[in-house]
Amino acid sequence: MSEPSAPPARGKLNLLINVAIVATLAFVLFEGSLGRTVKGVYDDWQMGRTITEVWPGLTQGSSRLANSTVQPSRTVVEFVDYECPYCRRGASRVLDVVALEEADIVIRHLPLDRIHPGARSAAAAAICSERHGVFAEAHRRLLMDDDWLEDRDWVAWASTLGIRDTAMFAACLQDVETARRIEDDMRLAARLGVTGTPAYVTVEGVFPADFEEALRSLPRPPPATAAEWATGNSWRVSPRPHIEIGSVFDSDFVFHEVVGASFLGDGRIVVGNSGTSELLFFAADGEFQEAVGRRGDGPGEFLRIGAIGVGSNDTLFVFDRWNGRISVFDSYGRLARTAPVDAESEIPQTMGQTAGPRVFLSPVGWTTDGVFVASRTLSQRVAVESTGMSLPEELPTTESIHQRRPEAELLFFDDRGTGLGAVRGLMGPERVSFVQRQSSSGSLTVGSTRVDVPFLRTLEAAVGWGIVAFGNTDSYEIRIAYPDGQDIATIRRSLGAVEVTDADRDRWIEGELGKIDDVGVRRSRRSLLETVVLPATLPAFRALAVQEGGRVWVEEFRMPADALGPSTWRIYDLDGRDLGEAVLPPGFRPHSITGDEIIGVWTDDLGIEYLHVYALDAPVGGR
Repeated sequence: MSEPSAPPARGKLNLLINVAIVATLAFVLFEGSLGRTVKGVYDDWQMGRTITEVWPGLTQGSSRLANSTVQPSRTVVEFVDYECPYCRRGASRVLDVVALEEADIVIRHLPLDRIHPGARSAAAAAICSERHGVFAEAHRRLLMDDDWLEDRDWVAWASTLGIRDTAMFAACLQDVETARRIEDDMRLAARLGVTGTPAYVTVEGVFPADFEEALRSLPRPPPATAAEWATGNSWRVSPRPHIEIGSVFDSDFVFHEVVGASFLGDGRIVVGNSGTSELLFFAADGEFQEAVGRRGDGPGEFLRIGAIGVGSNDTLFVFDRWNGRISVFDSYGRLARTAPVDAESEIPQTMGQTAGPRVFLSPVGWTTDGVFVASRTLSQRVAVESTGMSLPEELPTTESIHQRRPEAELLFFDDRGTGLGAVRGLMGPERVSFVQRQSSSGSLTVGSTRVDVPFLRTLEAAVGWGIVAFGNTDSYEIRIAYPDGQDIATIRRSLGAVEVTDADRDRWIEGELGKIDDVGVRRSRRSLLETVVLPATLPAFRALAVQEGGRVWVEEFRMPADALGPSTWRIYDLDGRDLGEAVLPPGFRPHSITGDEIIGVWTDDLGIEYLHVYALDAPVGGR
């Protein structure tokens, strides 16, 4: 016998209940995390459609930073406001990418009139510079110089760019077409949802204030070919790194004060990360594997890593400068032994130390056979614990400049901390510091702050592959020796001395005063800085490195204004013969140079460190 059918009223009630349940579930789901996820996917899809629609017009602007030869897909569009402090802070990194042809950069203008009243006129000046073929330089100056922020005399400014027809430039500033260009850019920004600067757009999306993420969204470039590289007797360094490690968002590790990076025999990479007191290991493709060590003074721990080295059978050597000891590990980070540096025979301990034999020692590095090389100055004056700076014997009554240059020596130790010998009679680095003395309640407080002076003489040294190279930057004379101090050769190069001019001194003083906000302090510091005795000529070179096979790399000295650009290095063999030169990318410092690769640290404008590996090819005569 069949069940009786439900009454019509009851059926309608059930239908209403089911609809209510479904509606409630839909509301919960779409207002909760799932709903937000679905909405995010939809928004991304919608933005992708918008970018596809506007991309051809977006990238056809004439405000390009260079006639780049990179792939069209590796294009970044930057929306910029020339008064925006974040645009100005990130400008040098963007210009570096252009110089290295890592991406094509198109500039669009988004002046934020409410907070930056001069940005619109600056955008107009940049646009008008295009007609005279100097847009890239105009863009650089608007972001890197401050003069125009005070005096917006654009016609006079144009003449400093080499624009001769200033009447044409002035007319362009008032042209309705110039104003229309800016409005068109602002409409494009609104369509893309861009409301602030800097903002970067690629085919993959919009990246507010994150240039590095915009670069990572681009398709990887093809491997560099020999045709892309320099010719002649230049050492060919690939225009792009083939391994890039590091991210501000990486939770597994953060590079901080990297003191060394080397390849292991199986292609893995080991990094000495002093800021976190760890050894970091990476696979051959750059994938993070593990971290070894931590801050402490127990076995396998470090207070302050000073130098790392890779020996035969991939033995790892680590010098802890604050513990004053050497630790030896196998290639997988397993501790084999530790040994204190023989402080009694070669290195005096600093005064007043209670937490281990911390030594006043500047590590240079390790040879492949486990010889550790370090330098130290021979000043016998008391070190200020907080700064490590030496104070004069006659303390000043308030504040003064203290300038000195002590003697120095290179020291050699085996991997058990035993002293092997020394090279003595060297001149150490010049030092300039502010010394302050305050007296209150019967107590005396003394402090010291080091002053950065780019022209001072230094002692430079580098070690690797069984040799050490060293020399004072007073002259281009660099000694090559074995770790026992026996000389091999001396590199000499005749260079015309370049004088330190009054303009150089004035720029340095103004740069130092620019770091001080208080007007009174700035005035007193100026009088002190003017007493600093600068060398008559610039240093002959800046730094040294040793390549696999014993080749010595010598970095040319650069003025502070050129410090953000590429670095040039001359290469010499063990006989002191000149093998040519190599140009390394801006912001990159080499840590290990093999026969065909350079591994080192690239630092961005915010001081964040990344590990880069570049391909290296020597000219025929340099192999």
